[in-house]
Amino acid sequence: MSHDIERRINKLKHSGNPKFKSLDSDMHYLIKRFEGEKNHKGFYPKFKQGEIIFVDFGINVNKEFSNSHFAIVMNKNDSNTEDTLNV
Repeated sequence: MSHDIERRINKLKHSGNPKFKSLDSDMHYLIKRFEGEKNHKGFYPKFKQGEIIFVDFGINVNKEFSNSHFAIVMNKNDSNTEDTLNV
């Protein structure tokens, strides 16, 4: 990691904002997700409309959901090749 990026991350972590205290684990999470995408074969589970599934919403931005929650599938015609699902 470049010195500039490390300096900026440390500045945020020590800013006093509680949201940035977990920045190390957030970065680890993102790297793990990127590695998973790199190795993904392109096929996804297929869901039916109305199914209740457990979803990893990732890291939030502002007031968005984050972490894992139950969600209801909204798509009428889901495909196992589509990487987007409305919940």
